[in-house]
Amino acid sequence: MLFRSHDVRFLQWKASVFYWIAGLVLAGSAWIGQKPVLERLLAQAVPEGATLPAARWRNASIAMGLFYLLLGFVNIWVALNRSQGDWVTFKLWISIPAGIVFTFAMFLWLFKDLLGKESPP
Repeated sequence: MLFRSHDVRFLQWKASVFYWIAGLVLAGSAWIGQKPVLERLLAQAVPEGATLPAARWRNASIAMGLFYLLLGFVNIWVALNRSQGDWVTFKLWISIPAGIVFTFAMFLWLFKDLLGKESPP
């Protein structure tokens, strides 16, 4: 067997493969299908009566997709070129916080026109 579930190489590659799949799904959904994945998942978060332009959903999906594709490549580069301790530090203190901050920033950008507006009665 090439990888075993308790092998550190499995964990390192698993993270990158997950990021790549998420990135391809997010970015690819901007061109495939009627609505991007982000719009399908987050459309219920938009207040009733408010709409967001289709271009904003598409651009957010592409940006998030590219971010996660890049994060997957950086993760595997660190895993292959640095020590195991460096990879753990990268994963814990850079990769995970960067993903959270980027995702939060994208949500703020996506819903920027709706922030601070009162919802209709």
